[in-house]
Amino acid sequence: MKKKLSLLMVMMMTTSLLPFSAFAAEDSENVYVTDGAPKVAQDYDNEEITVVVELGDYVSLREGYVSFKLKNAYLANASNPVSYKLVQDGKEITKGTTLRFETVFQKPLDGGENEFVMKVSGNTLENKAKDNIKIYLMMKLDFRESSLGDINLEIRDRDQTGVKDHVETIAYQVGDMQRDMNIRVNDDKMRIGKNGGELSAFMIETMDRLDSVASNNEVLIRLTDDMSFGRNTKVELDNKAITPSYSTDRTEMRISGVNSSNRSITVIPQIDLDKDIEYKNVNVTVEYKVRNKITDSETAQIGRITDNSPDIKVTEQGKSTIPSMQSSQTRTVELTLSGIEETFPKGEYIDFDVNGVGLVFKGVTVEAPKGQIMILGESNGKEDKNLINGKEVYKDGEFSIKILNSGVETISLMMDISADPAESGKATMEITADHFSMKKVEIADISSNFSIEAPMTTFGQKGTSSKTNDIKIRESKLGTLSTGDKLYFSLDNTKMGFDIENLAVTATGGLQFSEPKLDSNSNIELRVLKGGLSSASTIILSGVKVYSLETVVSGVANMEIKHNSDVIFDAPYVTILGMTKSETVFKIGNKTYTEAGVSKEATEAPYINKGYTMLPVRALAGALGLSSSWNNDTKTATFTDKTRVATVKLGAGEMIVNGVSYKLAVPAEIKNGATMIELRSLATIFGVNISWDNIQKTATVTN
Repeated sequence: MKKKLSLLMVMMMTTSLLPFSAFAAEDSENVYVTDGAPKVAQDYDNEEITVVVELGDYVSLREGYVSFKLKNAYLANASNPVSYKLVQDGKEITKGTTLRFETVFQKPLDGGENEFVMKVSGNTLENKAKDNIKIYLMMKLDFRESSLGDINLEIRDRDQTGVKDHVETIAYQVGDMQRDMNIRVNDDKMRIGKNGGELSAFMIETMDRLDSVASNNEVLIRLTDDMSFGRNTKVELDNKAITPSYSTDRTEMRISGVNSSNRSITVIPQIDLDKDIEYKNVNVTVEYKVRNKITDSETAQIGRITDNSPDIKVTEQGKSTIPSMQSSQTRTVELTLSGIEETFPKGEYIDFDVNGVGLVFKGVTVEAPKGQIMILGESNGKEDKNLINGKEVYKDGEFSIKILNSGVETISLMMDISADPAESGKATMEITADHFSMKKVEIADISSNFSIEAPMTTFGQKGTSSKTNDIKIRESKLGTLSTGDKLYFSLDNTKMGFDIENLAVTATGGLQFSEPKLDSNSNIELRVLKGGLSSASTIILSGVKVYSLETVVSGVANMEIKHNSDVIFDAPYVTILGMTKSETVFKIGNKTYTEAGVSKEATEAPYINKGYTMLPVRALAGALGLSSSWNNDTKTATFTDKTRVATVKLGAGEMIVNGVSYKLAVPAEIKNGATMIELRSLATIFGVNISWDNIQKTATVTN
């Protein structure tokens, strides 16, 4: 019988690391296989080969462990895997150093890989230059699960302190190639619930690894744990029905009477499941056996055991992706829910609700299964509108369906959708039912008819006015704005309004507007005199000014922009500041301080002088909300706000505020070139609060 090596992919287990190394190297770390690699014939199973491992210059062999891992072959003699001979300078060493070989893993996994360990004990062999210490390893190898090509030996010193890991070729096999088995699965995504059922048919092709004599062969088909072949499983050999045999628990199918000239085995599996099985993939493993030896093995997925949640697919009609559309357009979306019979039981209600970007369902049609689904929803103001087959326009982004009959496994709906002009972004749909948890899917990517930039502006206090940021509006396409159209701009706070005295409106692409005007509520109105001519237009409103009354409540005001009657923008545009507190925290001995939560760096760290906190002039001025300056000629610091001017001279014991003298607890002084002012007296003069944390050594100024 001809044989052929198969590819090895399984890494073997290893024993625990030991505190010493079998190889020790001074100048060289070479341990290698010499004397070439013999050619091995296809039928070379269980015959002995000799591997010569040579220690390089200045490499010694001492007590320790070395592991050897075979690839594309494995040991045929498990009880006494390897015999050896030690040779130094051409002479066999018979005393002082002994080797013992232990298999780490005997039974090969798929691909046939094996590992064994060499234990060195006794005297250390020192391989000085040209001493030529060699280890002859004699082993019997089995190639029945290997592929044609190199047979490799990986050498590894067990505690990684000696030679480096490396791979040596010790033989290679030659002969005619045979084709591998192939398992072709019709649909590996097929699903069954915990009640079991039929999964995907699969075909086993290519019988090269079987013998030409049928009585020598057996094909084994094994299922994943916790499942078995049902009584209705069907099997064909070359398209003719056959009856296989089964193991007692029916987890394994056996097919006899097959030889290398057969073309295929087809299986349509009926699967029975344990009641407590977990949701997982269903796999089959197929093995070819010749005279009870495995000659080929493959594993394939034939389906899944799932909960009742459906798979959901959403695409634009006739396409493979969800629609990308402008808010004024209508698109048809196909929604498919694929489940198992338990997913959609008779009488089940399934709710569909759009969020993210609001959509209008202009029509919902049941494509499949016809006559077995009823649509329920609010249509044209009429509640609980029931349709079995037909199309209905819905007021909002939600509707429901009812399953009328048993046996439904796939539901397909066609939905005509559109979005309001102001909508932009991803539209998502939540799908919920009693028999499965909520599912969320994207159904459309909406682009607004307009792209609008209106950055928010912060200004003054109530009872003031301020120029705000420019408003920029871009058409999504030419003709979005046409002659006679109007744009309206309004604020949602009745105590605020627009001042258009200096408002300028510019537009590109030939678009023309009338002069802006204000209505009785101080909202801006723009009317299109002439639509664009060449390309989508950009409109810029500059010089926009917003005012607030004394009675306005401090906070944020939204601006709403309408195109005719459609809202195309609604977002915060201005923030009016009220009387707010500002806290500055200084720490003794630290130049870093925080002002309104922002870290800043002072020119000199605060310190204590006669029990009073001394701070740098500029940092202190900022904490008190003052402007400051320094006159180096007169050595005078000046502090100002809207109503007061205060001066303090270096070394003086007083501060002059609007011509009035105030006593300082400690005179101003210079430290490391920085002018330092005593905090408490200055804060008292300007009416701010100071709090002192004696544990943290911090002073907080609240202005």
